Amino acid sequence: MIYLGERAKVLFLRKIMNKSEIRKQYKQIRNALSQNDRSIFSDIIANKLYTNEDFLKCESLAVFSSVGSEVYTNAVIERALKLGKVVATPKVLETKSDMIFVKIASLDELKTGKYGIKEPEEREDNILITDKNTLILVPGLVYGKNMYRIGYGGGYYDKYLENNSYLSAVGLCFDVQVCEYIQPSNYDVKLDKIITEKNIYIEGREQ
Repeated sequence: MIYLGERAKVLFLRKIMNKSEIRKQYKQIRNALSQNDRSIFSDIIANKLYTNEDFLKCESLAVFSSVGSEVYTNAVIERALKLGKVVATPKVLETKSDMIFVKIASLDELKTGKYGIKEPEEREDNILITDKNTLILVPGLVYGKNMYRIGYGGGYYDKYLENNSYLSAVGLCFDVQVCEYIQPSNYDVKLDKIITEKNIYIEGREQ
């Protein structure tokens, strides 16, 4: 555990590494965490989120439905619903190569869709219209302390954040996924915070 954590921190993302290599490397690091560790760490991350002002004050929550070895988000979804927040999960629109967030009232509404990710069924009346009271939780493979991230290559979240720049954007990940610096591309969008089981990262400092 300690070895992986230190390794993730010292593997600065040098320009000589392309994003494909970085994705492969950090997916292996994340997958190396045991299921028990991922479960424990996910609970810690969720509890940190629940007491964070961005979560407390938001009226609507756009949250990814976790897949594979990602931070588990089912508990976050259920907590937000119990608190009366509007909760929406992403759906990829194949015809437009775009992503929307669709409101749900229960985890039972999620069905396996594109890329094996559980998605809600889109209707005209259940698409989330975001505003300044919306918090978006952002998945990824590796996150830099400079608040940039590398996702899975589709560019869906960067495009969504670019088009909705008023949103508060928080990354949820395990601490082994955090490195010192990510060289951003022209299309990458910064996050506001990154929450792990060990720290809450804000650019220039840790909590």
